[in-house]
Amino acid sequence: MNALLALLSLVPLLFLGTTTTATSTPPTASHARLDAPPATPGAASRAAPVPVLDVLGLAAVPDGHYLLNLQQGGRERRVNLTVESGRARAGAASDPRLRELAGEFQWIGNGVFLISLANEHHRATQFWVFRPDGTAAVKEIPDRGERQEAVPVEAGVLVRPRPQ
Repeated sequence: MNALLALLSLVPLLFLGTTTTATSTPPTASHARLDAPPATPGAASRAAPVPVLDVLGLAAVPDGHYLLNLQQGGRERRVNLTVESGRARAGAASDPRLRELAGEFQWIGNGVFLISLANEHHRATQFWVFRPDGTAAVKEIPDRGERQEAVPVEAGVLVRPRPQ
């Protein structure tokens, strides 16, 4: 019993220096806003912590590439969107009819953005609700219960990255 209590007293030491916090820096439109924890001795031997995005301070969708999964009629389609200065344009897509989708984000507040994506074959109006890990839950209007999201990826990627 004493050995168990001694072990439990060491648990807080295992977590020192591994927490991440969001800062209250002015909002910018880049992934550079992701904060990393302070360096600690032995940090190189541990897995990298998940960075934290200051969602409430987010006033623009961070520039970069996002893998967007769209569900329609029981089928899942994937689109690689390039976001730059609040505008999104589709490049690679699993369905050729989704290429060249384009739209402009409107800031709603608290990390929520509205976008209407359209091309000659498809139209979708969506809310993007950003999460602290940099991904966004995507809700279409009307919402039919689809499980859609946008995940930061490299250009042209159509496969969802494995969680770290």
